[in-house]
Amino acid sequence: MADYYQDSQPNSQSRCGSENRLPLSPALLLTADLDNLFKATRLRSRGIAWKDSVLGFRANAVSNTIKLRDELLNGKYKILPYLQFTIFEPKRREIVATSFRDGVVQKSLCKNYLYQALTRHFIYDNGANQIGKGTDFSRNRLKILLHRFERNYGSDGWVVQFDIHNFFGSLDHGILKRMFRKYLDDKFGFAYCDMSVDSYENDVGIGLGSELSQLMALMYLDGLDHLIKEKLRAPVYVRYMDDGVMVFRTKEEARTALRLLRHEVKIRKLELNPNKTKMYSLKQPITFLGWRYILKENGRIILKPKKGKVKKLKKRIGRMIHGGVPMELINESMNASIASLKWGNAQKEIRSIQDFYNKEKINYGKNKKSDYRRKTC
Repeated sequence: MADYYQDSQPNSQSRCGSENRLPLSPALLLTADLDNLFKATRLRSRGIAWKDSVLGFRANAVSNTIKLRDELLNGKYKILPYLQFTIFEPKRREIVATSFRDGVVQKSLCKNYLYQALTRHFIYDNGANQIGKGTDFSRNRLKILLHRFERNYGSDGWVVQFDIHNFFGSLDHGILKRMFRKYLDDKFGFAYCDMSVDSYENDVGIGLGSELSQLMALMYLDGLDHLIKEKLRAPVYVRYMDDGVMVFRTKEEARTALRLLRHEVKIRKLELNPNKTKMYSLKQPITFLGWRYILKENGRIILKPKKGKVKKLKKRIGRMIHGGVPMELINESMNASIASLKWGNAQKEIRSIQDFYNKEKINYGKNKKSDYRRKTC
């Protein structure tokens, strides 16, 4: 990490008076600034302040933060080993989590330099993990673009939908490093991102669980986004991480887009999910981020939950009721489930969940060794 520093300036002097010291890069000075590190510590603690690693760091926050700053400025900072674990909701994922200390550095770097340096290149319809964006943004954006398409071209069109198989586990380290040099203009930015990539085993794949890895994943398909928007000029295109939807006027345009998509994914050393990558008529529902978009001939868009979503919600509530989970927690889960369905046209599904809840309440606590309690203990 010695190349944090820029080219030497013979007449420059440090605050301690020594001559010919190499000036520090702007990104490093911002990242290692004590105020920024303290702010990053508070932001990184949100939602996890109860964890031992967080309590331990914050118990000696001043000395730990000063030590972290000195390591960064002296080029001695190294990333600690990762914590690996598996989550099962909404689906099975292998998480590679950074230590709290390293998370503070990443938060300071991302907030004060990296986020702006990377996201300024992104298209507006790249909707994941950005300020003011997320799943709700992408869902609404697809709805808006479908309405616009229907007004301009009618309800006849062709959809190309894609999903990348094992996206985070397939990102090529060499390609990532070349992209850093294209998007970033700071030597510390290069060095830290390179070190982060190299901290993962092999030459392919990064962990799912850190702010920096999310930005890397967003950046990886940015060139594809611009190609679809600027070369193919897709009237509808929305991407949420590795899930994308585009709509074209004709079947031939859609076929061309699918061929180009396969080529671009291949040169990025990725693989399309064959079960989720397809081309079909707009008369069929579009399933995206848990919802089915049904475009009617009159221009109205009906939004229905993805098949199996309601059944899954009922199963979770049922496990909680039978397992004797406190009623206030069950009610919170129930209200959250209903709130998630109110976004679309799901009145029938909401009534179905409410009826199920009222019916199952009489069985409260009958099986306190339920699957739910085993998973949450």
